[in-house]
Amino acid sequence: MSEAEDPVIAALRTRFEQVRASEVKRMEKRLRRLGEQDREFVASLTREIISRLLDTPGLRLGDGEADARARLLRELFDLDADQAPGA
Repeated sequence: MSEAEDPVIAALRTRFEQVRASEVKRMEKRLRRLGEQDREFVASLTREIISRLLDTPGLRLGDGEADARARLLRELFDLDADQAPGA
């Protein structure tokens, strides 16, 4: 997370990372079949997907409609202000 990242995007990133980690853990038995390098690749790939998904919302929150969009994201993803890292 960058220092300038919007708190809503930071909360989304946290939520998405929780889902990602939960799914990786759920698939742990299947992933054991992979070598360590492949498991690291899966982890890296899934983190990159999260980052890419958050690129556009992060940019959009920087424009004139930021407050309305931030409220909408909080509502859609049931985010509380205290879910952002460092809050």
